[in-house]
Amino acid sequence: MAIKTAHLSIDYDEDDPRSYRGISLSKEKSEIARWSGGTPAEDWQAYLDWRERECPPGMIIMETSSITHFLWDVPGWRMIEDDQGREVMVPEDRPGHEDAEGTPIPEQEEGPG
Repeated sequence: MAIKTAHLSIDYDEDDPRSYRGISLSKEKSEIARWSGGTPAEDWQAYLDWRERECPPGMIIMETSSITHFLWDVPGWRMIEDDQGREVMVPEDRPGHEDAEGTPIPEQEEGPG
């Protein structure tokens, strides 16, 4: 049995934060799956669900640099580790960062103390 290798990428234009088109899985330069029905976080979750339920046995999925580039280029998203040890995409909510509209998230004001 040959081990199959596929490449996972985020499809968007680096110079346009609003150009997100989806998450793509390719093998030998041919797209074999695409998740593009929602926000980047919803599509990432759909990919994770596919990987757990439908991914062919023995398939190795390599993440391309487009994923890291997307998180740097497009405000409003970040990765965290969930309780199952999976890397999941979530909306940015940390003070000092930008939300999906590029608006800075304010620092939390401390209450009287």
